Amino acid sequence: MLLANMLDGIDFDDEDIAITELMRTAYSKEIRIAMQRHQMMRDHESSHPVAFAVLEGSVRVQFEAGESLLQKGDVLSLEREVVHHLEALEDTVLRLTIFLC
Repeated sequence: MLLANMLDGIDFDDEDIAITELMRTAYSKEIRIAMQRHQMMRDHESSHPVAFAVLEGSVRVQFEAGESLLQKGDVLSLEREVVHHLEALEDTVLRLTIFLC
């Protein structure tokens, strides 16, 4: 059994997006992303399917097919190799799950 808290010890960084791996299993990685308002994560993709859950704040996710505005409580999944871009619309905490299998 593994236990982690997504909201403990959040450290927003003025310079960079704060990315913290909280848990890794044989099946997934659980990562917390803390972004200050207007911080961006430019185009990137994952070799695995992913899911974003907004724990606090709001974020715009842009991808080739359009964009989604995610707010507290929203969850978005993306298949592998979907190029996407994130922009925090306010101070935001995301849970990123990377599905490894």
